[in-house]
Amino acid sequence: MAKYIVETEFLYGWENVWTNGETNEPTMYDTFEEAEAELIDFIADTVEDYKAGFLEAPYTINQYRIREVA
Repeated sequence: MAKYIVETEFLYGWENVWTNGETNEPTMYDTFEEAEAELIDFIADTVEDYKAGFLEAPYTINQYRIREVA
């Protein structure tokens, strides 16, 4: 069954840095839509953090991609 991960773009390429805080295992989603919803929530949180003065700029959706993994 396919799983999906969210990858972050770095200068050297794409990497999955989203992990489960308890086990430090990569976070995997059962569906593309589940991963997409989590990513959208994350981006919305960064906008709120920016408005509150915690970030210099909010993150953008272009800095991330969702990829299917085996």
